[in-house]
Amino acid sequence: MFDKKFKKMVEDSIPQPVIDVTKTVETQVKSFLQRNLSKLDAVSQTEFKNLAKSITKLAKRVEVLEEKAGITKKATKTSQTKTKKAPASKQD
Repeated sequence: MFDKKFKKMVEDSIPQPVIDVTKTVETQVKSFLQRNLSKLDAVSQTEFKNLAKSITKLAKRVEVLEEKAGITKKATKTSQTKTKKAPASKQD
């Protein structure tokens, strides 16, 4: 009961112009945030998780296709290393 009386007393002691300014500032800040947040390229957490799952699945598919094609990271590195060393070892 004391809390309600105290709250009412504090609210009544605040001058109306201060309340008006507070409401105006609050409205302007909300408007500013909405305008600027809408400019961000943000996604919801659910959409992010779905995209992450899709990317993981695609990465696995790429690995499978690379294996089927005989392309692996080790093979690529080995062939690059051999290609780089080959010209240096050729001496006629």
